[in-house]
Amino acid sequence: MFRLLLVRASIPSQIVVASGPGVDLAAYLVAHLFNIKLIQIIHGPIAKSRSSHWCLNQGHTTFYLPSAKASIQFCLDAQVLEQNFVPFINGLSKWPKAQIENSLPISVFWAASLLKWKGLDLLTEAMQTEDLNHCLHANVCYIKPQQTKAEQSQINNDIKHIHWYENPQDLDQIRATSHVYVSTSVNEPFGLSTLEALACGLIVVIPRDGAYWDRILVEGQHCLKYEPNNAQSLHSVLRMVLHRKECFWHLGMSGQAIARQYTAEKAYQEIAQSLLASQPIASLAKQD
Repeated sequence: MFRLLLVRASIPSQIVVASGPGVDLAAYLVAHLFNIKLIQIIHGPIAKSRSSHWCLNQGHTTFYLPSAKASIQFCLDAQVLEQNFVPFINGLSKWPKAQIENSLPISVFWAASLLKWKGLDLLTEAMQTEDLNHCLHANVCYIKPQQTKAEQSQINNDIKHIHWYENPQDLDQIRATSHVYVSTSVNEPFGLSTLEALACGLIVVIPRDGAYWDRILVEGQHCLKYEPNNAQSLHSVLRMVLHRKECFWHLGMSGQAIARQYTAEKAYQEIAQSLLASQPIASLAKQD
């Protein structure tokens, strides 16, 4: 009896999970066994599986990025999601340091992991041309994934006009002393690095891939765009910025205006309310 009371005393009042319904199965089982409130946060598309289907059918409040909606519907075999599924977007809790007016050469900022799909190879290919490699520098900030069998890009220290920074502590400063931000990820679920670059006031260059920022940002007004997975297209955009840079500084200012809409306080308000509520948001809504 004492052991049972001890176990009950150590059970949390609610569980927050963010890896994905299939990966978080153990948490769902605990919530089901002890009747605990669970909040699921989904940051990207999910795979269809029996375990994910069961988890998502438990009625817990589930916050998801819009890019994950289609995969959730597919997993549940549903055309319309129930009320407990709530979309959200990411926001910034700390505003990045603003871009610093500095001298030539024009520098490109890139920040992501070395996973192949992040597209570092595309950037290096686009920059290794005679007309760019003497006039355009790049600051590449990268994280080297551990314990993964996924294919990774390799660092090439022979490219003299690219400066490599592994997991830098001064990433904010490196970004602020750059001029142009390039995203080479295709179909990114959100793209927090892109939001940070917008907030910093950099000239933002993204793929025309139909992903979140491609739908939000207007080419020529907030950013510049290139054809996804096309090094020649990216090269053409970078060359245009290099030779007509005065024509594109306004993109940084308009990008900052967009970024101001993405504060953490606003973006995560519903998640915070759900954490503080004794019932899921969907249950509260039904009482109104």
